[in-house]
Amino acid sequence: MESLRLVAADGYPLAADLSVPVGEPHTVVLIAPALGTPRVLYHKWMRFLAEHGFASLVLDYRGIGGSAPSRLRGFRATLLDWARLDLAAGLDVLKMRFPGVPVAWFGHSMGGQLFGLLPTSAGPVDRVLLVGTAHGYWRHWKGARRWGVWLLWHTIPLVTLFAGFFPMRSAGHGADIPSGAARQWAEWGRDPRYIGKAAQDLPDSVFHHLTSSIRSISIADDHYAPPTSVAALVALYAQAPTEVVNLHPESEGMRRIGHFGVFRRSSLFPKWVEYLRGGR
Repeated sequence: MESLRLVAADGYPLAADLSVPVGEPHTVVLIAPALGTPRVLYHKWMRFLAEHGFASLVLDYRGIGGSAPSRLRGFRATLLDWARLDLAAGLDVLKMRFPGVPVAWFGHSMGGQLFGLLPTSAGPVDRVLLVGTAHGYWRHWKGARRWGVWLLWHTIPLVTLFAGFFPMRSAGHGADIPSGAARQWAEWGRDPRYIGKAAQDLPDSVFHHLTSSIRSISIADDHYAPPTSVAALVALYAQAPTEVVNLHPESEGMRRIGHFGVFRRSSLFPKWVEYLRGGR
């Protein structure tokens, strides 16, 4: 594992890790993290990829983990910045480091959502695998969780107004979120179009033009991404062939998997590797 310092197109420095196999990689993978999730969560998955001939890169979005300023209050960053500047920079590094090698995208949660907002100029991506990637409009949840998500989207603007950021760390959910990113997230969540609201104003976005195949994994006990929300997100791709694979803990011999626990279950990794190689 090699630690890197990337520079986005606007000059912002980003912390990243690169994992490489013995010998030349047959595929390179950009790993796009979940919201407020430091890159270390994905190291086990990256080591598995390297053992199977893949190079992979993961980064911390601006304002998160190793890419955060000393003081988050007043720091400017949006989800669009994460997509069109930070993740685009990650793709650039992989393509420069391994020219001509097929590129795959692995997006977890928000990292899967943001893929669709990349400009097509970021270059071709040959295969896309999403895990726990939801369309965040609140009506995709049921029962009490629906109203919990509704409340979240209406609370975030108030919390960020007073705190200057969204304090996820104090609630035990990873890293704190820059105010601009949190507010944009909440704005999308209140809109039936969700991230499609942003894509509407970006005619060059991947949502409109991607033709590579997408597989999206829905986890039965993932309360952050219920099955209806996973299906609704991939439906935003206008031209790409998409499929949703429903994963049940019982069928994998497990009691639970969950939104983040999925990366502690290396028994799931072989199927992911097979797909990223071009198989089924």
